[in-house]
Amino acid sequence: MNLLNEKIDKAKTICILGHINPDGDCIGSTLGLYNYIKNKYADTKIVKVYLEEASKKFDILQGFDKISHDLNDAIEYDLCIVCDCASKDRIKDFSIYLENAKDVFIIDHHATNNLSYKDFIIDKNSPATSELVYENIEKEYIDKKVSECLYIGIAHDTGVFRYSSTTKRTMQIASELMDKGIDFTSLLDQTMFIQSFEQKKAYSIVIERAKFLCSGKVLFSYLNDEDLETINCNKKNIDFIVSNLRETENIKIAAFAYEIGKNIYKISLRSNGEIIDLSKFVVEYGGGGHKKAAGFTLKMKIEEIEKLLNEELAKIV
Repeated sequence: MNLLNEKIDKAKTICILGHINPDGDCIGSTLGLYNYIKNKYADTKIVKVYLEEASKKFDILQGFDKISHDLNDAIEYDLCIVCDCASKDRIKDFSIYLENAKDVFIIDHHATNNLSYKDFIIDKNSPATSELVYENIEKEYIDKKVSECLYIGIAHDTGVFRYSSTTKRTMQIASELMDKGIDFTSLLDQTMFIQSFEQKKAYSIVIERAKFLCSGKVLFSYLNDEDLETINCNKKNIDFIVSNLRETENIKIAAFAYEIGKNIYKISLRSNGEIIDLSKFVVEYGGGGHKKAAGFTLKMKIEEIEKLLNEELAKIV
């Protein structure tokens, strides 16, 4: 039994946390771990997952309806497990459960992780936190429910096994998860490929106003609150856009910004090629992520953001 399982075994109450704006790997790793603990210990342990509201496309996963958004600084858990999150500010308000917990364990694959706790599994070379979860839980308790969650987590963070982070072991794990009888086609369709008409309209706006920066090496576009209100598109349903922009020939970086408050924009970056390290760039602006996929938030007008990206990204492309 490894350290993670030892800690789970000893704890009577457990909370599982992830990062803000939870994506596929965050949802997959937290719910995969949640279902695993429920399988192994039945009702002998209290287990709660705390995350911000996520896209409804993930409601195909068991436990999605059990995710809690409640805050209660009076609750003290025996164990807090933090998945797929590199810093306390990325946990946001739910960090109260981290601070109050008697014990903490970190599972992550971000090179920018700065959570200073003594017990952790952090592997920047792993393509997904969901893969790390799989490698560190007891296989006899991995059923179809757990497999669906972990498969989605791995598929999302590897671009359905297209990104260079994908390894032979990743493919082996995917195969083992598929052996549990998961409907991987439906899982991928619902969470990655099938889009609403509103999402299609959002992307059409993005393409219409997209422009090349840095002498054509960076493709940049954005959406503001007015755009999303006009087409009635939820901000949680536009996470696919930056990856689609990346699939443009002859560019080095795709940059997509969307408004999350008055003149406050979240900027997502994706790169092509091994030379560019986006994680080093975004950390200067309080952001985080990986070498080829990273993001940060800026409070400034979109014209100023465009100017900043044009000047600063030119230094690395």
